[in-house]
Amino acid sequence: QAIALSGKGKLMSSATVHLHAAKSANPAVKPLTAPFTVGVIRLEDGPTIRTLIVGARDKELAPGTDMVATFEPVGAEDPALVDLRFTPAR
Repeated sequence: QAIALSGKGKLMSSATVHLHAAKSANPAVKPLTAPFTVGVIRLEDGPTIRTLIVGARDKELAPGTDMVATFEPVGAEDPALVDLRFTPAR
């Protein structure tokens, strides 16, 4: 069942990855470069998701921080290929 999501939520937890051993299995997607931050976001609409966090330093990422969805280009050659990520609401 499809539902519309607001793209807003609260940070439940986060961790910064300093050593990333896996390479992208999809050559169309740019590989991640460490360090990067993974977070768990409880959306206002109900679901809880795990996602990458962009545009924030560790000290800005306390549990309970308001977060908003953003689209990040991830295509190795196709700039229209985007991924859903989250950033602190400002």
